[in-house]
Amino acid sequence: MLNQLDVALFRLINGRGIHPWLDAFGRAVDHPWWLWPPLVIVVGWLLVKGDRRTRVFVAAAVVAVALTDLLCAQLIKPLVARVRPCVALEGVRLLVARKTSWSMPSNHAANLTAAACVIGLYARRWLWLAVPATVLVSYSRIYVGVHYPLDVVVGAAVGAAVAVFAWPAVQAIDRRLPSRGVPRD
Repeated sequence: MLNQLDVALFRLINGRGIHPWLDAFGRAVDHPWWLWPPLVIVVGWLLVKGDRRTRVFVAAAVVAVALTDLLCAQLIKPLVARVRPCVALEGVRLLVARKTSWSMPSNHAANLTAAACVIGLYARRWLWLAVPATVLVSYSRIYVGVHYPLDVVVGAAVGAAVAVFAWPAVQAIDRRLPSRGVPRD
């Protein structure tokens, strides 16, 4: 029954609620190479200009996303071994290159949720930007035909769980490090 609901919701999002703007957005976030330069600039600026807590935030975000990506791609996907809808179903509206890797969980959803959660733990005032971006990108994975809705939900749950672990873990490591003559902020 859950699988039938998942497929029905996938068909609704992928086949009925379509719009040219969503098509363009879904394609743009499939492989967001264009995001790397501004992201590197922002992270570099935060590391250079930020206080110690800001540097801990950057470290926690990097750790959370890296662990989430590794956990999803290398452990959970092969264990679950769920075939992508663009491979398993007929009539899928596929807007990006056909992917044949495993479907569950969505790494896009997992990684962005991990980052958004760390942002929320560090500075709630930025959630207005992080949450909508995460929801839109996660939705796009269904829209373009490469994930079922449940893949996105499980990915988000994994990302949130890893972030909730990573933030205090990185803070604990930071407390154990010597300040090296630099005053703690």
